[in-house]
Amino acid sequence: MTSTTKDVRVPRSSAASYVTTPIIRVIVGEAELPREFFVHKRLICARSEFFKNAMKEPWKEAEEHKVTLSEAEPDIFALYLELLYTDLLYTKEPIGPSDEYDQLCKVYVLAEMLMDDQTKDFLLAAVRAKSEERDADGTGFTSGVAVRPDYLRRNSQGGPTS
Repeated sequence: MTSTTKDVRVPRSSAASYVTTPIIRVIVGEAELPREFFVHKRLICARSEFFKNAMKEPWKEAEEHKVTLSEAEPDIFALYLELLYTDLLYTKEPIGPSDEYDQLCKVYVLAEMLMDDQTKDFLLAAVRAKSEERDADGTGFTSGVAVRPDYLRRNSQGGPTS
């Protein structure tokens, strides 16, 4: 009899080394309604040049282990953190009024701001996978908007979007 249960055992040497590192407090959103997030320092600094630089001495953020991202959307930052911790994007059931493409694009723009190239690569792959989906009648699903990697790049760099 074969088991379909996944063997979750791995060598100790492959353990996530970030779990014992300090926690960074991240305040996200506008001053009136900010949301607070917590992330392991080594995990986020390994992926984000922005956080890596912010956590260097003599910056105040490094001393306080606190970073404020007032321009970012809390729900989008939550998707980013979920991706950091799980390597999964929880976007197939969109949050709020936006559709999945909108969320993917916003996470891409956030990753650009945070200087996280690996996440940007994940997002481009996710946009491609989404564009290849078919709806119930077999036609392509684009949500009425053409989303292309060059659009993402131009939009994230503040350039023209048309």
